[in-house]
Amino acid sequence: MTQKLARRKRIAKVRHVQHLQAQNELMRAQGRVNSLSASVDRLTEIQSSLKPVTGRVNGAAMANAGELMLRLDTAYKDLTAMLDQAQTVVERQRQKKIHTKIQHETAKKLHDAVKEEIQKTQERRLMTITGQRPIKRGEAL
Repeated sequence: MTQKLARRKRIAKVRHVQHLQAQNELMRAQGRVNSLSASVDRLTEIQSSLKPVTGRVNGAAMANAGELMLRLDTAYKDLTAMLDQAQTVVERQRQKKIHTKIQHETAKKLHDAVKEEIQKTQERRLMTITGQRPIKRGEAL
């Protein structure tokens, strides 16, 4: 019986560590989403701050401005794709965290049940040895 208790205790400890790891991974993924979101916002700000050149402009200046806008647009598309992927990872990590929390709680309940069973067995043995009958709930001493 004590082997069973020790095994349940180890399982509960492992499940607890797994839950903590899942929680850590979720926080890391959320940090990545926040970082990418800030980068997208900053890039949008930069794009909106660029104004078309007015007046006389030579071809090289127009080509430079066009290339800059093209690069900013490409960077924006790439960042938004990365942000979408990061949000998918966050959702997956949320599900994993929930799953590991359920496993941890189940393992803890099993450990507590075995512990209670051992206590009841010990009480019955003690009552048998001393010749007393077990006291029921609500019964006066």
